[in-house]
Amino acid sequence: MLIKRTQKSSAMTPHVILISGWRGVGKDTLGSVLATRLGYQRYAFADVLKAHCALKFHVPRALFDDRIRKDNVYAPCARRASPRDLCIAEAKRLRAQDDDYFANALVAQVLRDQARRIVVTDWRYPNEATCLERAFGAKQVLKIRLRWPPSNTITSKPMPIAPPGREETEEHRLDAYPFDLVLSPQAMHDLPDHLPVRFSDRVRTNAGDYFVRSK
Repeated sequence: MLIKRTQKSSAMTPHVILISGWRGVGKDTLGSVLATRLGYQRYAFADVLKAHCALKFHVPRALFDDRIRKDNVYAPCARRASPRDLCIAEAKRLRAQDDDYFANALVAQVLRDQARRIVVTDWRYPNEATCLERAFGAKQVLKIRLRWPPSNTITSKPMPIAPPGREETEEHRLDAYPFDLVLSPQAMHDLPDHLPVRFSDRVRTNAGDYFVRSK
């Protein structure tokens, strides 16, 4: 499935914020901040996968979001697997068929919803950003990395080393990606005050701010 770039003006095209970061760094928290303070609608590539697996394997959709039960084997399932394991296996199968499967599905959902400001809190693959930029335009997509260790700085430099115990392979696919912004968990609550309505000039920088314009 190929999603063509929308022909609407930038005023009508969604403004998209993609958030990347290792597990537990605060991606969902930043998504909530943007939703609460600026009215962003929250999306996740994984929502497409969870809905697909729930329907295919006859597993209650709510189990895929349960922090404890998603790792437990769901007895009624014919595969005798946990919701999490079902998602991992099915994601590999679908990506093998179409690397852009989940990104295209999310774009289609955004277009159906006619959303104008969206934040995606589970960005893990470079092609996902490429797909959204192709659909909505590169200037409409702001790519953010939440990083460890904590520091009150925001830059455009990637953080190459993961904290101890955070070694999932998928979490490292974007380690060397040229993000628009890299920020610490401590700085995330100030981000909405510095985002422009449009992304053409990225983040405004004032003397004394710890925000750094991307290069």
